[in-house]
Amino acid sequence: MGTAALVIGTAASVMGSMAAASGAKAAGKQALRTAQYNKAIRDRNARVGDQEAEYRDRVTERQEVRARDDFAELQARGRVAYAKSGAVASSGTPLLVLMDNANNFEEDIELNRLQGDTESGRIRE
Repeated sequence: MGTAALVIGTAASVMGSMAAASGAKAAGKQALRTAQYNKAIRDRNARVGDQEAEYRDRVTERQEVRARDDFAELQARGRVAYAKSGAVASSGTPLLVLMDNANNFEEDIELNRLQGDTESGRIRE
């Protein structure tokens, strides 16, 4: 009877170990599925972030194009106004005013570009 109890105890121990191993394997599979799901979410978020950053870059570029067109019109109106008043727009004070306007405009463009690049960089991070 002692031997039978020992065999039964050993069999129960082996069965318990097998059940534990099976549970550990199932837990491992579930952990792998969870990790794969989380990676898929991170990949999706990265793609969305890249798209948003690219959109921000395009918006910044388009704003610059519009601003340059508007500024060219403003400068042309200024030259016409100087010409109508009899002043020569390509020398003296009128030229200085037009150059100052152009310098201020370029500073604004650079600031807008820096802001756009900074925002795009934040989105990509």
